[in-house]
Amino acid sequence: MSNKVELLAGHWTLAGDTYPNGPTEVSSLPFRDRVEAAGFAGYTGLGIVHQDLVAVRNKIGFPEMRRICGDNGIVHFEVEFLIDWFDEGERRAESDRVRKDLLEAAAELKARDIKIGGKFDEERCDIGRYAEAFASLCEDAERAGTTIAIEVLPFTNIRDLKVSDAIISKAGARTADCASTSGTWRAAASPMRRLRRCRRATSSPSSSTTPRQRSRAHFGTTLCTTAFCQEKVHSDRQSSSRRSRRQGSTASGRWRSSARIIGCCL
Repeated sequence: MSNKVELLAGHWTLAGDTYPNGPTEVSSLPFRDRVEAAGFAGYTGLGIVHQDLVAVRNKIGFPEMRRICGDNGIVHFEVEFLIDWFDEGERRAESDRVRKDLLEAAAELKARDIKIGGKFDEERCDIGRYAEAFASLCEDAERAGTTIAIEVLPFTNIRDLKVSDAIISKAGARTADCASTSGTWRAAASPMRRLRRCRRATSSPSSSTTPRQRSRAHFGTTLCTTAFCQEKVHSDRQSSSRRSRRQGSTASGRWRSSARIIGCCL
């Protein structure tokens, strides 16, 4: 039985000198370098946020992005992060502009999902209104050949699976999933048994978008997690290389498997 674990490196895992809701969310590192690093560490997927997506698209275009990913074994892609999809007025107008970009990118890159979130620092969630807006968003996603993943974040009004499940169920959406990173899942104090109610739950070593006033503390955890992963992967690769030289086998396959297991355990 195969024990292969497919891991996706969220945008912030390899974003470089930038952080959520900072002066810019455009990565300080070239897209090619990030994709090569992800493939080298054993990841088979990559995430990218809207600002960075637009910057890379304008610089090299979607065909070149696809080629770079294909050359490095990156077969899963997700784009993010859509907010205010349930709102009205100027907020909704801006959200629709981002929505258009993300849908286009999802179709061009064959992304598995578009990640969305609730309203930051708000308690109440109008399930009926959100479900109606969500159903429309899922219809757009289906036409683009992708799905919509609600990211459960403890500092939004979609803070647990009970709320996300209610929205998805009321919308009657077929192209919908729920997503949570390991860090935000712990912060939300959600019981792991709730994962069984999701058709798919996505976990990543990377943190997701956080409010400006909380990003520094939360992102510190992310950096520690990422640094630990990189350190362990580097160490395991050296050990694997030494074993390979003794046994006359190649290192890459064993090291890649080790990297996946390490990432999965974080």
